[in-house]
Amino acid sequence: MIKVFALIPRRPDVPVDEFHDHWRHPHGDLALRITTMQGYLQSHRLASPGGGLADPIYEGIAEVWFEDLATAAGMGEDPDYLEGCHADEPLFIDVDRLAFLMTEQQVLVAGPPVAQDAPGVKLLVLLPGGGSDEAVGSSVEQQRELGDRLGATRHVLCLPSAEAYADAAPPYGGIRELWWPDRRALEAGRDAEPDAWTSLVRGATEALLATEHRVLWPSARVSG
Repeated sequence: MIKVFALIPRRPDVPVDEFHDHWRHPHGDLALRITTMQGYLQSHRLASPGGGLADPIYEGIAEVWFEDLATAAGMGEDPDYLEGCHADEPLFIDVDRLAFLMTEQQVLVAGPPVAQDAPGVKLLVLLPGGGSDEAVGSSVEQQRELGDRLGATRHVLCLPSAEAYADAAPPYGGIRELWWPDRRALEAGRDAEPDAWTSLVRGATEALLATEHRVLWPSARVSG
């Protein structure tokens, strides 16, 4: 399974509320035409949680699961994508700054099953290029412990697909995702464990606090 992140900058002349409304509908509806997707969600940006994190350059991040790399790479030629989502993107996205990252997902802490309409907030931490040991963590156990100390209910690490980037460097070294029941729970964990929070964001290129809009969420295959 390949998980593709689309890192989405807002077109400067499009108001923030209009961007998010358009991304949900009609853009999310157009995406459902793409039959090769195994799952699709939109992470809509919320105000920064502070704690040393700068405002991100992206207004949102889309996450799409495909069966394999060939299928993911072929979406750019899929008529259902070209005639729908691709044609719609310039209406609200700064397409010149749109970035993509193809990854393989490692679920560190699965947490309870995630329903399509379950509430919560998520922090996406963008790691610097190269996926350095300092950014990613020295061991899986230490990474799990970091999320546990901060009270995260789910913790996922997505690293660039070696096959996808055999001949080119990825735009980021990976993306770490952590979930909390709500913003208050995240802030409580951050304030109670400042050292763990510092370790989490150390070396990060940037981070985005978001709420999820799960457009296509059919099974546990995409959620781990």
